[in-house]
Amino acid sequence: MRTYELFLILDSKKDDTSAQKIIRDIEAILTKCNAKIVKNHGGYNARLAYQINKKRETYQVTLEIEAKPDTIVEIKRNLSLLESILRYSFFTLATANNNS
Repeated sequence: MRTYELFLILDSKKDDTSAQKIIRDIEAILTKCNAKIVKNHGGYNARLAYQINKKRETYQVTLEIEAKPDTIVEIKRNLSLLESILRYSFFTLATANNNS
């Protein structure tokens, strides 16, 4: 299993309850795909420098997950089906090698 950072740009809603529902849906997708959520770095409202799908106000979330490399494709497919996700990106985190 590798450790990844998942960065999400979500459609901003007026209330935080809808953003929390979207995050719960994302966590359900990750669990269904056998990915383990290591850490939720929380979310925040942000204004983009340019529009994405005619939207400039967004809610951005960063999750640290552990998953097998072949399950990332399945996670990406499921995330692309959610209309409230404007963009997402996966980053592979370096593992600490303690050989001292």
